[in-house]
Amino acid sequence: MNPGPPTDDAAEAAAHEARIAELAVGFALGELDDTELRELYDALREPGARGLTAARLTWQQLGVVTDLRSGMGDLFQAVVKHRITREGRSDRFMRDSRSRLGNPRAALDELAAPAPAALRGWPWRRLAATALAALAGLMLWWSLSREVLCRVAAVSGEATIGGEPLVVGMAIDHRQLVVPDGSLVSLTWAQRAQVEVCGPANVVAQSQGLSLANGALWLRAERGFTIGLPDDTATATSGSVCAISAQDGQSSIGVSVGVVTLSAGGRTLAPNQASSALSSFPWMFYDLRSLPTTTLAVPSWRCDAKASWHDSAQQVQLAVTAAGSGVGWHVLWRPGSVTIAIMPASAQPDIVPLSGAPLGESTLSLRLEHGRLALIANGATLLDEALPGPASLALPLENRTALTQLSYHSGPLSQPPALGN
Repeated sequence: MNPGPPTDDAAEAAAHEARIAELAVGFALGELDDTELRELYDALREPGARGLTAARLTWQQLGVVTDLRSGMGDLFQAVVKHRITREGRSDRFMRDSRSRLGNPRAALDELAAPAPAALRGWPWRRLAATALAALAGLMLWWSLSREVLCRVAAVSGEATIGGEPLVVGMAIDHRQLVVPDGSLVSLTWAQRAQVEVCGPANVVAQSQGLSLANGALWLRAERGFTIGLPDDTATATSGSVCAISAQDGQSSIGVSVGVVTLSAGGRTLAPNQASSALSSFPWMFYDLRSLPTTTLAVPSWRCDAKASWHDSAQQVQLAVTAAGSGVGWHVLWRPGSVTIAIMPASAQPDIVPLSGAPLGESTLSLRLEHGRLALIANGATLLDEALPGPASLALPLENRTALTQLSYHSGPLSQPPALGN
């Protein structure tokens, strides 16, 4: 019985192997351009059987080229050049071979075989050594790129590494891990650390730490763990628990347990301390009941509040004041509007209407982060001003009756947001 036609998968596999063999020969001859080198590198990095097949074929083809050159010497290459010049005018293989061998159009005379001693000269030995060294470097590059640095312990939402979706138990290598907004990924380093990353975030794992380009993470370090940041390097000692956020090239760090050292300025953070923009300050957390009338002035903090309006006469008054200057903003939050006035008064207050029904629930957020103060009401940004240095928040007790929720913290959040929020 005659075998049936090859399946699409078999044909694709054969074409893939043929392409790898072609790229491997071009690599051995030193004729690949940057695009082809990247294609070969990506093929070697493919997971599973395809990557192993690519490595095996590359090794075989490099060995064949090295054996041919070492066994036949210059005579073999010169005769091939000559015959391609005479006979290969339109065939694609002949044209590509002529290009790789660097042969001009003008024909060469037939060459006689040189003395046998020429085959024992040093040039082919150097060529073989160079090819083997290049192969070793390529294989080392490939093996390092696939090194297992940590594993995925949990995924909420979606995330990718090198374009591949993350799943629980997946090995993480040196490629960039991307966590979109609203997603949370938990990573574990065996007997070293557990890290939770909240999106939007970009992370690159290391053997004893990671690099955080942007995003937020929470670390429990069983052994020493180093985090590379856009503006600093943080090293957590064994048993440390800390939170880190990075945005727009600046980072914020808070420590709840243990010690974290920072390379910028040679600072050390102890428990309940935070750092931002080369400043260290208390890492504070308050709710509606515990928030003091006026908070301590620090360079990084956030306050989120929710009001339930039942009467148009209700209001909440807040004030943000820069330390040492008295300059700041007075905020009057009412049903359907927010009034913002600069202190000391230098212009008419700015009254901003809010979307939605005046009565009912309304939200307001004040954030001092990386030298800028932002005010966001019902999801709309009403204020975004430069405010370098520390500032305090004042909220008198008599202005809290309409509030149903409030949270305040300096530095980064102490724990990941609740799933689904």
